[in-house]
Amino acid sequence: MLMREYNIPSDHFLHSRDASFAIAIKRLTRGAGVDVIINTQIGELPEESWSCLGPFGTFIELSKNTQLRLNPDRDARLVAFDLENMIGANDSNLGRALDGALDFLRRSITRIVTSVTTHHASDAYVAMKAMQSPVHTGKQVLTWDTAEVVRFVRAPGLLPTLCLDENATYMLVGGLGGLGRSIARLLARHGARHICFVSRSGVRAGSQGERLIRDLEQQGLHVDAHAVDIGDHNALQCVFAGYKEHGPPLRGVIQCAMALHENLFGGMSVDQWKQALWPKVQGTWNLHVLMPKDLDFFVILSSFIALIGNVGQSNYGAACAYQDSLAEFRRQEGLKAMSIDLGIMGEVGVVAEGKVVQSAGLRGWENAMLSEKDLHELLTLVIDDQMRDCASLEAALPTGIPWSKNAVGNSSYLSDARFDEFQSDDAEVSPAANMVDGVLDSKSASFTSRIAVAQSGHEAYAVILEALIDRCVQRVGVAREEIRPDMSLVEYGYDSLSVGELHTWMSRNLNVRLNIFDLLNSGSLSELAKCAAQSLGFDVAI
Repeated sequence: MLMREYNIPSDHFLHSRDASFAIAIKRLTRGAGVDVIINTQIGELPEESWSCLGPFGTFIELSKNTQLRLNPDRDARLVAFDLENMIGANDSNLGRALDGALDFLRRSITRIVTSVTTHHASDAYVAMKAMQSPVHTGKQVLTWDTAEVVRFVRAPGLLPTLCLDENATYMLVGGLGGLGRSIARLLARHGARHICFVSRSGVRAGSQGERLIRDLEQQGLHVDAHAVDIGDHNALQCVFAGYKEHGPPLRGVIQCAMALHENLFGGMSVDQWKQALWPKVQGTWNLHVLMPKDLDFFVILSSFIALIGNVGQSNYGAACAYQDSLAEFRRQEGLKAMSIDLGIMGEVGVVAEGKVVQSAGLRGWENAMLSEKDLHELLTLVIDDQMRDCASLEAALPTGIPWSKNAVGNSSYLSDARFDEFQSDDAEVSPAANMVDGVLDSKSASFTSRIAVAQSGHEAYAVILEALIDRCVQRVGVAREEIRPDMSLVEYGYDSLSVGELHTWMSRNLNVRLNIFDLLNSGSLSELAKCAAQSLGFDVAI
């Protein structure tokens, strides 16, 4: 490359691993030596380079060679330069030097000459192989195309092999729900022979929890189930005392307990607030106080709601944020802890069991959901990390957060300014970002402009009603003709959570400023459209 770019003869490229280059330089310069030497070598070879310097030449030392021994008995200049020292000293010369270098590049006085080989991101494996080749030159660069699919292959042995103590007890708190039952089977597969379930409701006859316990016992496990409210300090203390005195010692605890009581914060009762916090705040604190100090692991199943929030779940988000902080506090005290901020679980848990699909407004989140396999791999990594002498993972581990509107549609958390950095390039990501059922949704972009040029209240009302009908079509997945303006949002599956998202959408896309309770209390789509048009200053008589 240098031969081609600068027309340098091939015999001017010399071997730098031994002193033969010094002899060649003297031969090529007929003994006169060179004017400038830039040295990056260490050891004795720099002394050979020094001998190649001509009269009044300059030797620039970049190698941090503290053992440099050069003969000063000659007319030459030695310059030692250490960029790290200049940066560390906050030297004002650094800025001038950088400006000068960039100016040279802008004016083409100097230019960067390198051999660049580009690869599509899907060919990353080819690029890596090229880097490993002993004869490769230049740089291997990956180029990214938003429509490109990059194949992911899990390296063998990436997950640790988890080996649990068959002579220890492992406790699952709130473990008879969907997630807990799945985790119990995971623990059994990895060697656990004693499992303890603690839940407020206990084991109900004919329940999936009862079937799980029977299955585990048939595999040879000893299973205990305690009907205990973990927020009750005295009741929970009795459970721990029993294992301390009689049972196999407790070596691991997984806190799965949760309670959802959803409502907009303005309409949330004190009881709703307390009930959501009780198992995660008071319950987790009781576990912290009463658990043995020598646990192998303590895992808390928190939620990504602690990080991004969610309309109607301020109580749940606060409780999960507390759990993250408690995990960090335990780490600072030298105790085991890890809080996993789980995203939406799509195969096990309350969503898979159909308990919160409508209330959480999950349409559009399908690609962001975590699988049961994801959960098991997370727990395997987290438990193995805590069982080591020095944990490498942070105390709180976020998962399942889609950083783009394209992933989940108009999610309310992405309207928060704190997430602007993660959606700044959404408009350029893909034309599919504004697609509905494969058809480009140009209407959303035009609603605001159509309202702005509306000549009458009835015209503005019609545009807003059209927008509301479009939203209902997207939500319930029916034909447009099946949406009736005389039906309410509630009849189309909206509740306090999803209405909050609609409220955000109307504010951002229609410039409508209504109280969220106006949306909840509207008797029909038609009535809501009329109210919205009136809030924009139009006189509407319908």
